[in-house]
Amino acid sequence: MKISELETGMNNVTLTAEVKEMFEPRDVQTKYGQNKVANAMIADDTGSIKLVLWGKQIDQVKQGATVEITGGYVNEYRNEKQLNLAKTSVLKVTEGAAKETPDEAPEEIEEEIVEEE
Repeated sequence: MKISELETGMNNVTLTAEVKEMFEPRDVQTKYGQNKVANAMIADDTGSIKLVLWGKQIDQVKQGATVEITGGYVNEYRNEKQLNLAKTSVLKVTEGAAKETPDEAPEEIEEEIVEEE
């Protein structure tokens, strides 16, 4: 699915997009207690949307990375569409393309890949 196809109320959304910007996490009080929340602006070749990240998900996602989302849902917050992850959603994060420099040692690259899997 492409970002331009997303509509408020959609469930079971599956898409792949690049993280264009990460916003600062903030502490919020939820009905389940204190938690951290942060937004990431993600984009594909058709558009962009805010992705809402909670708790440990925040540390997984970095600017320039590619995210693969399975089982997300779309709602609206302050008149803006946003993509959310349900408890059953899967968030897979991979490195962004062409981020390495020729000076990087292959061992460092392999370590990064192993740590993220």
